Order: sequence, then C-alpha cells, then structure tokens
Amino acid sequence: MFSRTIKRYMQPPFRCPGSRCSVSFAQAILLRLCAQPFRPAFGSFHAAFASNMSSNATQIPLKPIAGPQPLPLGTNIASLSGNSYVVDEVFRYRCERDVAIGVYRATSEGTRYVIKDIWPGQFDRLVKLNKLVEHSPHVRTAVDIIPDRQMLVFPHRNLDLLSANPAAIPAAAKKGIIRDALSGLAALHDKRIIHTDIKPDNIMLDYIKHPDNSHEFRNVQITDLEDAFAIPDDAPGVTGRTYGSPYWRSPESWAKACQDVSSDIFSFGLFAIRVWIDFMVLHMKGVKDAPLFEEQMKIVMPRLLIFLGGGPGEGDIEDIKEFISMHEGTPFGDYCFDVVNGSSVCPISQWKVVAPPTPYMEPQFVDLVSRMTCMTPSRRITAREALQHPWFAD
Repeated sequence: MFSRTIKRYMQPPFRCPGSRCSVSFAQAILLRLCAQPFRPAFGSFHAAFASNMSSNATQIPLKPIAGPQPLPLGTNIASLSGNSYVVDEVFRYRCERDVAIGVYRATSEGTRYVIKDIWPGQFDRLVKLNKLVEHSPHVRTAVDIIPDRQMLVFPHRNLDLLSANPAAIPAAAKKGIIRDALSGLAALHDKRIIHTDIKPDNIMLDYIKHPDNSHEFRNVQITDLEDAFAIPDDAPGVTGRTYGSPYWRSPESWAKACQDVSSDIFSFGLFAIRVWIDFMVLHMKGVKDAPLFEEQMKIVMPRLLIFLGGGPGEGDIEDIKEFISMHEGTPFGDYCFDVVNGSSVCPISQWKVVAPPTPYMEPQFVDLVSRMTCMTPSRRITAREALQHPWFAD
C-alpha cells in the first residue's frame, strides 16, 4: 500500500463527507471578528458585574453602528464598571450585513487597552466563556465590558508570535513561550473549551527591550476566544464544520469530522514547530488565493499527509493507516488514500533530509511535537500530559 516514491501533489477534486460522529454539537459559532487582535493581561469581571451602576454608564448607541464608518478617533466610551476609554486607533474594521464590527486601541488613565465589537447575539455567550478561564494567566480574557455597545475590553499586548522573528529569540525564551502558551491551552481544555483557531498570531506577549539591549518576553497568552466554545459533557465534539486557518488546521477539521480539544493540540504542535525552528509545516503558495475550500484542501492536505503521516520513527505508518480507515468509504477518505498510496510518508525526524533547509530538531522536541501531531485524534497527547514532557525539564 505504501511505497517509497513521493507522489505528485495535484489530486482529483474533493467533496466533503458528511458527519461520522454519533453526536453533534448544535450550537452555531459566531463569525470570526478579526485575525490579529492585541493580547491583554488576565483580569477579573468583578467591577463589570457590580449590581448598582450609574445611569450614565455608556455614552454610545445601544446597537452596533450601521454603515461603513468605524468609531471616530477620540471617541470616549464609558464601560459598565465606570471606566472611560478613548479610542486612539482603529486596529481592525469591517462592515457586514449593515453592522460595524471593529477592533480598537484605546487608552484609559494612561494605560492601553483593546476594545472589540462582538457580533450581535454572541455577547452573553462570550462573557460567560471568558468567566470560565478569567483566572488563567496565560489566556487572554476581558477585564471590562460595555454591554450597551456589545463590546469587550482587553489589555494591550505588543507582539504576536507570527510577527515575531524566532531566530531573534533565545532558545530558553522560546521554550518558555511554548510552555506558557501550552499552559493556557491546558486551562481551556480543563473546562472542555475548544479554541478552534490556535495559530501564532492568536498567541501574544509583551516584548521589552531594556537599555542594555537585553530582551524580555512576558505575559504570554492565548487570545481570540470569539470562535471558542465549551463542549457539553454529553457531546464528544463538534462536527460538520471546518474551523481554523488552512496553515494550522487539523486533518479532522479538513474532513469536517468530529473535532474536540485534541484538534487544538494538533494546531499547537504546528505552532511549536514554527516558534522553535521557524518552519511553517503547511505553508504552501496559493492557499490564500484559492477561493474555494476544496481548492485549499488540494494544496494543503497532501503536504499534511506526507509530512505528518510518518510518526516519530522511520516507517511508522500505523497512525496514518488508522486515520484513513476512520474515513473509509467517504470522499475524504478516498482522497487521502489516493495521496498516500504510492507515496512515502516522512517522519518528522527526517524533515531535514527531505525538506532542506529545515533546521535540526533534537530528539526530545521531535518526540513532543510528533505526539501532538498524530493524524488520529485519539493518539495525540493532551495539553496537561505535554506539560510533563521531558523536553520542558531543562
């Protein structure tokens, strides 16, 4: 079945299969608000939920602004807790279905914040979700709310891990960044919250350069919970949809099959590789320009199968065989079989050989990310287990 020749990447058209999961999660997920918000420090909602607030708690309309214009610079917004925020910059903005959705940088008493519009109908859900993990130092949660405008307020962070240059970050600092971000993911998963869009630009921190040219990286946090949701105890996951970004998406998400917290782990493994060796495993030209899901899948999925189907050791194909068997009889399963049949899946330890100039990765790190990026979700390590991996012992 698996020969030793690399098959060409162009494959026949693909049609997404239906659900193979026995129980689906019915709740619809809000549209993504923005691709790269700022990340704040953790905080509490205690002030925002005080029972007796003044009548002048807001100075803006009750509904999201209709039309093509974002909030003007200099706009003063009063929150439920009584804080006043002045808009300094429009960071992200779009107008969809006559509703303005913006992400703004604002200042209150000399401190920078980020204020985000929340899609109508999702505000209460996101407030509750933020409350579940508000005490985790490595998950960005709201520190204030503006319910009349359906906005959430977050402290400002100045660097995301996609914009960062991994080569300029010392190894010890990079390992600390990966560990702290993984701690944030573990905090989410402890509450059965699936993030759905783990990627470098959704993990931010504070970068500080001191006068002596030394560098400090602190307040690492997972952000962008707008697409996250808590999986009910009686449901195995969510199915029938594709989540995340093409470069960081799990194979089961490409299949629109059952997705749970293990799907985040797969994406996190790709994130860890990006931070540690500055290598985006699934980065392929043309993905962003492909207008249709099927076209994106034909570009990314063959590389995912070849580069991540080999497991940690030479010739370890049991994982990918199990993955394909899970989707047997579906168009997606047939597609994966066609890609892999007659191809040589490549263990991560051999990337340097087959994909130069991929940097060297020490065996402990290879073992960690191999356990995170198993093709079969049930084979993947959990976030808590990953935090105990020997690679973090140094």
